[in-house]
Amino acid sequence: MVDVSSALEYQSVPRHVFEQVRRSFFCLLSGEISHLSEQDFVEAQLPEEAEIIKFTLLSTENVNLLLVAKPDQACYYLVCLCFNPTVIEQFLSASWLATGLKRRSQTIRKQLQQRLKQGIEVSTSFSVEAQALLTFAHQLILADGDLEQVSEAPPLSSSVILQHVVSRLQHAEPLSSLIQLTLNDVCEWLCLDRLFIYQVADPPPRSDQLEQPSNDTEGVSPYITYEARGHSSIESVLYRSDASCFIQTRLHERYGQKPQKTEYYAIENVAQHYRHHPCMGTQLKQANVGSQLLAPIWLGDTLWGLLIGHHCIDAIDPDDLESASMNGHFRRWQPWEGEFLVQIADLLALAIRQADLQQQLQYQKLMLKAQVEDRTQSLKDALMAAEAANKTKSEFLATMSHELRTPLTYIIGMSATLLRWSFGDLSPRQRDYLNTIHSSGEQLLDIINDILEVAKIEAGRTVLEIN
Repeated sequence: MVDVSSALEYQSVPRHVFEQVRRSFFCLLSGEISHLSEQDFVEAQLPEEAEIIKFTLLSTENVNLLLVAKPDQACYYLVCLCFNPTVIEQFLSASWLATGLKRRSQTIRKQLQQRLKQGIEVSTSFSVEAQALLTFAHQLILADGDLEQVSEAPPLSSSVILQHVVSRLQHAEPLSSLIQLTLNDVCEWLCLDRLFIYQVADPPPRSDQLEQPSNDTEGVSPYITYEARGHSSIESVLYRSDASCFIQTRLHERYGQKPQKTEYYAIENVAQHYRHHPCMGTQLKQANVGSQLLAPIWLGDTLWGLLIGHHCIDAIDPDDLESASMNGHFRRWQPWEGEFLVQIADLLALAIRQADLQQQLQYQKLMLKAQVEDRTQSLKDALMAAEAANKTKSEFLATMSHELRTPLTYIIGMSATLLRWSFGDLSPRQRDYLNTIHSSGEQLLDIINDILEVAKIEAGRTVLEIN
């Protein structure tokens, strides 16, 4: 391992402070940044020969910096910040670094080596920007990672993440994607080991519950529906349920009614806080949780879920948590962290309400579409029935007209014959009756002919006759 040294030298700092420092450097540096870290390794974990467990190497046109962390006591790192290009170039030449990086990161490493060699030939002076970064790192360490206490806070603040969430809301991203991306951003920004949502109201059925039908009429028990982890080594608690513990600790009573102002709930030592609730204490101990930060998610006056952040202490003996607390191994939550988590919870509630409204609107659209289709089909059926009835009527009229013309012709013809060639003298009354019969028959024949002509027109069998 190359002897990395700087004005900071090696200093013992809490893990979350180290993560805050190296994240803030990304915000403070200007221009195009080339960077490498332990996440660029194939397994995102450094080999033992490296003698360090985390590092961040950043390079711009104006400054090069290397931030490394060695293992220290539980929840602490031995941290060193180096700006010396010669030392950084030697660090890049380490064999474990050359063989363990991913293919794309190998290209970045070679580019950094070439840039550093050129920079070494030009100048090795301690730049003004490097001095500013060093000062900021000192201030952030002294403030225990609290950006609100640092005079020169980085330009990227929690407001940027809030803007990202609002932007996702405006673009109407799918709810699951929006929640997961937001949890990832917040987990990284607050340097949490674990951030998840414990959904209390109407959680979706879990896969194991779908396979095993239950007679429970009260619905699905509350469980963890979304989760983000600070590192892959952190144990996942996704889909876990602790409904009985949730009731025993009376958290449901604490959040049973929405307060006038949403408040966060900070627990620095979960072992001490839940000492009278062994169920919850045991579960948190199994998950190596040392400190916990909670913010409720309200939908109107209903508690939808809890947004919970964890600070883990996996290096501490679970049976010695109280002594670890005396040594300061638990995380001291800052007020701005709790307030920021409350803001995120409020935005997630807005996203959930928006998704519910969109779902209701989509349902109404589908129902309206189904009603329109049913009504249209009914009208089509009625039209087809009317057309069939009309066709039947036309066919009936055409048939009946032909059938009526035959006997009517006989009536007209015989009445005319009797009027012309009677077999005896007709009385005036008889002749008047025969005239009435003959004229009525002719009138009836005209009517029948007109009906037959209309029937032919409706049936499409009319032929144009030119006279």
